[in-house]
Amino acid sequence: MSLRDQFDERSLGLANLLYEYDLLGVYQDASIAPDDPEEYDDLVGTLLAGLESGMTPTELSEVFAQQLRDHYGLARALAEQEYAFCERVYVWWHHIEERVSPRVRERIAREFPTRSDARTVIRLVAEAHESERVQAAVVLAGRGLMPGVEDAVALARLDWRDLLVNTGLAHDNWPVVLIAEFGTE
Repeated sequence: MSLRDQFDERSLGLANLLYEYDLLGVYQDASIAPDDPEEYDDLVGTLLAGLESGMTPTELSEVFAQQLRDHYGLARALAEQEYAFCERVYVWWHHIEERVSPRVRERIAREFPTRSDARTVIRLVAEAHESERVQAAVVLAGRGLMPGVEDAVALARLDWRDLLVNTGLAHDNWPVVLIAEFGTE
């Protein structure tokens, strides 16, 4: 019986993300790849424990890199190098993409073409506020720059109404502005 046979649905999802990540590149060459997709299943517990304890992507990447150093012997594994993967895991775990409307996600993808940057912005936008209107205001105020998004998120948490005023989404015509900037759903 393999470790994977004991996985629940969420653990299996983490195992699949690890397989896709293929941090050692063992699945890249089909002629030498293992027959099963279980190469990284021993790392599922580390990710699962971190996610269940409420770790941020930064904290999760630190624990994950430590696991790679301790158990895989990757002396050069650094949290910064593993951050993009850990943020992807975090976004998946918390269903964050589902909390941001498709049209806001599409705009983010256009303004932040690097997938890891787009995931970070989606996470920040989702955590700033649950309203599509406020999320759209964060994206507009960010103007395609990570520092701008971070500043807009800070303002949204302080007083989201000021953010709406700053981005033209505070008045009765806000649905028209939203459609003009983001299109229809």
